[in-house]
Amino acid sequence: MKISVTFPNNEILQFDRGITANELASFYQAYMTNPILGCRVNNRIVPMNYVINNDVKVDFLDLTNRDGYKMYQAGLKYIFEVALKEVFGHDAKVTYEHSIARGVILSINGVTIDDNYLKIINDHMLKLVAEDAPFTRYEINAIDAINYFNRINAPEKANNIRNINTSVITLYKLKNNLNYYYSKMPSSTGPITGFKIGNLGNNKLVLLIPDRNNNDDLTTNQYAKVIKCFNDNKNWLKLLNVPYAADINQIIASLKINDFIRTCEMNFNNQICRITDDIIADDNIKYIMVAGPSSSGKTTTTKKIALALESKGLKPLTISIDDYFYDYDKTPIDPETNKPDIESIRAVDLDLLNETLKDLMAGKEAYLPRYNFMTHKREFSDKPTSLQENSIIIIEGLHALNELLTKNVESDYVYYIY
Repeated sequence: MKISVTFPNNEILQFDRGITANELASFYQAYMTNPILGCRVNNRIVPMNYVINNDVKVDFLDLTNRDGYKMYQAGLKYIFEVALKEVFGHDAKVTYEHSIARGVILSINGVTIDDNYLKIINDHMLKLVAEDAPFTRYEINAIDAINYFNRINAPEKANNIRNINTSVITLYKLKNNLNYYYSKMPSSTGPITGFKIGNLGNNKLVLLIPDRNNNDDLTTNQYAKVIKCFNDNKNWLKLLNVPYAADINQIIASLKINDFIRTCEMNFNNQICRITDDIIADDNIKYIMVAGPSSSGKTTTTKKIALALESKGLKPLTISIDDYFYDYDKTPIDPETNKPDIESIRAVDLDLLNETLKDLMAGKEAYLPRYNFMTHKREFSDKPTSLQENSIIIIEGLHALNELLTKNVESDYVYYIY
């Protein structure tokens, strides 16, 4: 008996009932630029051995979509861990510390890593990829999984599973290694064709992942400030005995979360005070640029900085980059999606922003815009704004680190915060 399968290009073909997602992927791979990592059947991600018995719509996951990118990251991390253990033995352990742009920072325990050892690991990872070894998926009783991770001295994973409200846990096996990963895995190591390992020193590495749209662009960047920030906060959390997410769950269960929140707030306010002290100590600084991704706390941070500066006698003027968006119907079009490119800096009227800053710093009055997100249009204030004595400008927004925003300002006058 035949079933109908609708492919991503909307082509509908007939196949025998009982065909697997992996067989469909093998058929469709020729139409894909990148290796297929996974499959979504009727909008649900399924294992590649999933058997299809009814008419379905399928989508295939690769580096260019979010779920496929997560699979790639998870598979690459697992390959690294297995390569490390196969080369240096099971006493060698990896801790994935923090995500960064297109990669993850990790630390190694049990063996001292130098550049020669790094090449050995890299070559062994390539060998695992060439083997196209399967990531075998197992459904394990949660209690058995907890006992297993306690037995292999991985209590943090045991605690994570303990706090998951389910009786069955998904584990993955690669070669002779069984492990728990929150993300779904690709079917095998074969599609993980691009990566780069950078040595950050002190047994810390950075594992870089190809860009979604440019697999060949893999440059090892410097992350000194990012690593310092992570380490400072990691050390602080160790002082509070909260090194893992499972420890926060324990604080919640002990009804002590409000005290923990207040402690975090106090630590954050202390950082704000240190930042404002830096700014006040430098008479050249006239602009403070506050950047960060969506929902990262830019506006809250900006308000706290403004209040702290006011308490020191300065007169902060806050400008939001969002208020300088073009009217929606004038937003540049993304050539790939053919939709308004609202995430790009091209959506910001840079000429107007720089004109505003130029007038303000020249002692002139300026009419500041306010973007109306209901009408998707800019509206201008009826009252002009001018700088006062001891004024300082705070600019906050997604692109605040981009020097195009302050192209007419000398860099010595600008203080950047991410």
